[in-house]
Amino acid sequence: MCWVLGNELMSPAIGGPGNPLSRLTAASLKDLGYQVDLDAAEPYELPDPFVNAMAGTAP
Repeated sequence: MCWVLGNELMSPAIGGPGNPLSRLTAASLKDLGYQVDLDAAEPYELPDPFVNAMAGTAP
């Protein structure tokens, strides 16, 4: 199974240290009505689908 978000906190399975709270997660919480500081969140880049395909982890 492929996790497109990697170890980002918005992913369905996290574990151990190093799970970033990205702007993507903060923005989704803002959409739900929470007050968030997007500037305090960590940056997030979507994974490269070509790299995932070559690694055999494409959805």
